[in-house]
Amino acid sequence: MNLPRQALALSIVYTIPLLIWLVAGLEFTEWNEDSLRFIFRQALAALLLLQLLSTALLCMNSDTAGWQDNALGILQLILFPLPLLVLIWLTGSASPGLILKSLLLACSLGLIALLVQQLGRPGLGGPNIFETGRALAQVLLAIMVWNYRELWWGWLEL
Repeated sequence: MNLPRQALALSIVYTIPLLIWLVAGLEFTEWNEDSLRFIFRQALAALLLLQLLSTALLCMNSDTAGWQDNALGILQLILFPLPLLVLIWLTGSASPGLILKSLLLACSLGLIALLVQQLGRPGLGGPNIFETGRALAQVLLAIMVWNYRELWWGWLEL
């Protein structure tokens, strides 16, 4: 399976349970403005965390894919849940600026992951230590996303 297909499958895997959780949360809460805003903000925070983690880990085992396939896969990961982001914006839970900042954060992390993945490609003639360093950098990137999630959410005002 090539990387864009993996990205699409991964997007489906993390978006559908999030949508099920969101619908269940809407079913069992009161329909006032504060509780709805809280549920949609939680969904946005969870979606952003899942996007960042899956973006950091997507390019780990894609040695044969070119940078075009990697970039397409990262864009699919980021843009697949766009209808959910539009729904969050339409409910008034998040401003367009907040959603654009979250997309910008995901795109910048995707660019960093793409650059790290391209480091030590076999075509560049680098030794195997670069491949080990690349895998270590991608794992550290995922750990950084997880450990500093409160910082990301604070920056995005979630």
